[in-house]
Amino acid sequence: MDWVASSDEVWIEETRTLRFHSADVDEGLWALDFTTDLTNVHPQPLQLGSPTTHGRPNAGYTGLA
Repeated sequence: MDWVASSDEVWIEETRTLRFHSADVDEGLWALDFTTDLTNVHPQPLQLGSPTTHGRPNAGYTGLA
C-alpha cells in the first residue's frame, strides 16, 4: 500500500500482514496477528504525528481501520 501526499508523491510504502489462527468453532474464538512495515520512500525525513501528539484531548487512532 502506498501513502500518497496531496502532491501525488508517494511518501511511504506500507506492507500489512493479517494472520487469522487458533480458531475454535465450538467456543467461537479466534486470534488475529496484525503487523505493518512502513518504509520512507520520500527523499526527506518524515515526522509522523496525530491530533493526540499535538495536544488534542481524547484524540486517538487504533491503527487498524
